[in-house]
Amino acid sequence: MAKTDWKKKQVNRIIENWGELDEKQQVEVMDAIKYQHALQAAKEVGMTKTVTFGDMYEIAEERQKFFNKYEGFGCGLPYFDQATMGFREGEITIIAGPSGFGKTMVSMNIVANVVAQTLKKVVMISMEMTPAEISTRLYNMVDKKYHDALKERFIIQTELNVSTAHVRAIIEKHKPDLVLIDHLGFLSKQEAGNDYEQINSAIIKVKRTAMDYKIPLILISHVAKTRSGSSGEATAADLKGSSSIEQDSDIILMINRSTLAEDSLVIVLDKHRTKKPDLYKKKCIVPINGVRINGEYTLWQENSQ
Repeated sequence: MAKTDWKKKQVNRIIENWGELDEKQQVEVMDAIKYQHALQAAKEVGMTKTVTFGDMYEIAEERQKFFNKYEGFGCGLPYFDQATMGFREGEITIIAGPSGFGKTMVSMNIVANVVAQTLKKVVMISMEMTPAEISTRLYNMVDKKYHDALKERFIIQTELNVSTAHVRAIIEKHKPDLVLIDHLGFLSKQEAGNDYEQINSAIIKVKRTAMDYKIPLILISHVAKTRSGSSGEATAADLKGSSSIEQDSDIILMINRSTLAEDSLVIVLDKHRTKKPDLYKKKCIVPINGVRINGEYTLWQENSQ
């Protein structure tokens, strides 16, 4: 007689009856799961993999050459290379701003140029656009001489209901050097709880994914309707689920529309892992041309308005 897997049976029962539970009951179930998981983790701590400082010493010594300096790989676009100081394994870069302000365009330009300039493999996970839409934009973002590189190394995944588990499966399958996720709002909807809990859970899992697979991830995020900037612009404080996003991300780039020129964006490096780049917390005007962006920039002059 086959042994009954009672744990699996309980999980299946919860899944089957989840829609019949009210919000309070759902929260109670999630709290119980979190608590039991914590107990299980405590029991298994003896099996947790650990290393000594001695094990990591050579790696730490090598990284001193780049400490608070450029490390990882860039995209060849001046502003973003100087602002990020390179995309590093295990790190999350947030690109955020109000709807329709060019977040996806900017993000796609970055990853397209990564492929073109470094021949790295990129996966773009979009829950908003079809492959045809993405490909049409991509076609115009880099010179045609780079199209062969994009054909082989730019992978498009589009699915309306993508979870963090799907993200991990996609990474397992394609082994990319960089992943772009568009966007956090849709990804978080696959998590349980209220809006804040969903975002908190999603960003934690995304960060863990970046660390587990030792690759950088770029994550597009929306902002709330409030605007906390001195000139009415959106800042990192306006991110939906801002505290968890700020805590678990390594870099935050905020995008706003320029009042100086219709074909320009104002970008602010609102968080950086070291706070050392010259562009930290400075408003920069980045000109755009259709779906292209060249990465050139000038510092914002408040008295030029």
